[in-house]
Amino acid sequence: MGITFRPTASDFGGAWEGVLVTECWDLDIVVLTADRDLASRALAAYCADMGMDREFLPPLESRLVIFERQPEGAESLWAMKAATEGDEQALRIHHVPA
Repeated sequence: MGITFRPTASDFGGAWEGVLVTECWDLDIVVLTADRDLASRALAAYCADMGMDREFLPPLESRLVIFERQPEGAESLWAMKAATEGDEQALRIHHVPA
């Protein structure tokens, strides 16, 4: 198990509408906010900047996750894993599944 952390702009690559957004290696788009309306606005801004048509993407889903740093030499620098209510390290995010 890796070290848990809260992602920053350097982990995600940037913020849109003040919210961290990234496209993961599995092509999920992760929006780091529990606020669905803010997630929708951030996703729309991200899609516009990336030349993606939001209309053709699946709907946003809410998830409770933990972010973990991965060991040196791993495929990615961090992993996102499912969490449960009451977990102190858990963050509520929104994502567009691949």
